[in-house]
Amino acid sequence: LEETNERSPVVANEQSSSDSAAALKNITLDVRRKELLGICGPVGSGKTALLTAIVGHLAPKDGSLNVSGQAAFITQTPWILNQTVQSNILFGLPMNTSRYYKAITVCELTKDLETMKTGDQTEIGERGVTISGGQKARISLARALFANCRVYLLDDIFASLDRQVADRIFKHAVKEMLANKTVLLRLSKCDRVCYMEGGKIKAIGTHDELLEKCESYALYCEQSIYSDEIKSISETTEEQRAFGDDFVKIDSPDTADKFAKADAKMSDEFHAHTSMVNLTKPDGQLVMDEENFGLSTVSWAVYKQYIDAADGRWIWVVLLLAFVGNVVASIFSTAWLSQWLKYGHSQQILNISGEIHVELSSIAESEYTSYYATVYGFSVIILFVTGLLKALIFVHVSLNAASQLHNRMFDSVIRGTVRFFDTTPSGRILNRFSKDMDEIDVKLPFTAEVFLQNSLTCMGYLFMIAWVFPSFLLPCIFLLCIFTIFVLCFRAGITSLKRFENISRSPLFDHISASMEGIETIHSLGQTDDFIETLKNKLDLNSGAMFMYQSAMRWLAVWLDLLVVAITFIVALLIVLLTGSIAPTDAGMALVFALQAMSGIFQFAVRTQTELEAKMTCVERITYYSNHIDSEDDGKSDSSASNSCPVEGSIVFREVTIRYGPDLPLALDGVSFRIEPKEKIGIIGRTGSGKTSLCNVLYRLYPLTSGSIEIGGINTA
Repeated sequence: LEETNERSPVVANEQSSSDSAAALKNITLDVRRKELLGICGPVGSGKTALLTAIVGHLAPKDGSLNVSGQAAFITQTPWILNQTVQSNILFGLPMNTSRYYKAITVCELTKDLETMKTGDQTEIGERGVTISGGQKARISLARALFANCRVYLLDDIFASLDRQVADRIFKHAVKEMLANKTVLLRLSKCDRVCYMEGGKIKAIGTHDELLEKCESYALYCEQSIYSDEIKSISETTEEQRAFGDDFVKIDSPDTADKFAKADAKMSDEFHAHTSMVNLTKPDGQLVMDEENFGLSTVSWAVYKQYIDAADGRWIWVVLLLAFVGNVVASIFSTAWLSQWLKYGHSQQILNISGEIHVELSSIAESEYTSYYATVYGFSVIILFVTGLLKALIFVHVSLNAASQLHNRMFDSVIRGTVRFFDTTPSGRILNRFSKDMDEIDVKLPFTAEVFLQNSLTCMGYLFMIAWVFPSFLLPCIFLLCIFTIFVLCFRAGITSLKRFENISRSPLFDHISASMEGIETIHSLGQTDDFIETLKNKLDLNSGAMFMYQSAMRWLAVWLDLLVVAITFIVALLIVLLTGSIAPTDAGMALVFALQAMSGIFQFAVRTQTELEAKMTCVERITYYSNHIDSEDDGKSDSSASNSCPVEGSIVFREVTIRYGPDLPLALDGVSFRIEPKEKIGIIGRTGSGKTSLCNVLYRLYPLTSGSIEIGGINTA
């Protein structure tokens, strides 16, 4: 790392416009190759900002920044992918067995992997939910070590490790394995120390030099919780000599061979174990597969739950009557207009020169005009009123159904067990609450309204055509059979395509969410292109499902057009064949229904029926979360327990065992102890020993496999 410009760079946040808001100011820093530089300072002094700027996530407003080689950035909060331990360490790189086992060993992951049922093939869940904070930090460090970069930026990576483990990892990983690398480390035993205040480098030099020339650094060393660690910086050389015989330096080829031989037994045993595990990889699976309803159609139970969510069934009866009334009023107004044209003339019989003449007056001059006009006007008013009524009721029903479904799912998720969140990626839950709810809120009501209106209109029009041409019923039977075949062929396929589109969206959300959380790690380890390619593949999969769904809908429309053409041709043929036997007004009305209605409304009714069932898969997915998530206790306190609640309670563990999943190893195995009232107990142990699990069972975050926990004599398990 080298600063070459005379002007010192000012690194600021993207939203900052003034130097006063800069995260780093007047930074001039020259880090030599193979140097171990420690960075320390008060909270908010710019330590993390400096490391972030080096990897390019804070852009300099002034000056220049040059980094020689790839810089690996290990963040304060370890970023863990929802994959296996091995995949997290390899991070898209090809397997190098020697370097892989070196990284595992120096990060002290060997014992942890041995306790896992499937070794390094164990899936560790989103954000590493099934492993401890120390294990996350060590896996994150092992990933960086395996990447074999030239520069390493370690941002307080030992904070979640106990002192003994941190010391060993520092010696073996940082001092030994990274001996030929340039390392910037927050506060540890280093060649030089960089002390920062207020976004500026206050002083830089060895520990002894800074104690003499920097009063702020000396005061910081006295007050810092890391004072013991700082004071031991000057003892680094002696400690390194003391441990020189106990640990083999692994950077040179000769010592690497010695390291491999010394670790051969462990590696062979571990490799044999993981090789066997590879054959049974599903045993290490943590994340549950998303529910898949296959090629089945949406069951009536799903429709029933949607109906019940909208204020029950009676409101739907009223809504259906409003739809029927609106359709009847629409058809009646057209039929009444036909009758008006047919019978609305006044007849006047004249005797002219002994000849009888029947003279028809115009409709406007007819004595029946007011009668026909009044009835027609009332039908239009009824049409308007029923249309307004059905619109108001339908909006109320749709909003209620969407709100109730959302609230039920939210209540089920918020009361879900911790196990549910451990095994369910956040993108899958986000998909339910975003896209699926959007379909129910916006698109499903529109589709349902169009389907009800058009299907009832089609049935009314077919009835009127059959009333004019009774012989039309014969070809209708044949056309009904063809229509049934269409529905059976397309219904299940289109519904399944919609399901697949919904399911393929969740991994896309997961990938985007994970990439945003770990973007610093992804960029620093040079995996940006791989993650972009993965994003493209997941996006193509989801877009392909969406395209296939839309294509299937259009293909159905083509076949429905052919069916509509057949119906129109039959009506026109009947008009020609039955000329003279039916009134021209009736024939015209039937033809209008066939042309105007069947050409568009029938096709749209069938399409919206198929689309409605496809969108009901969103209701299916929502109700699945509402009904199939294991919930915690309802939170209602036991009256007998509350009445006898002790003022001072002892805590008694009796043979407590717990596992985080049915196929996962025990996190606590037969733990028994007693804590007396007012006692202060400290819990210690190596990372992964069960300290966090002990607290989890006290909070009842996970159910006990066996045993009991009593607080004040009350069993809380």
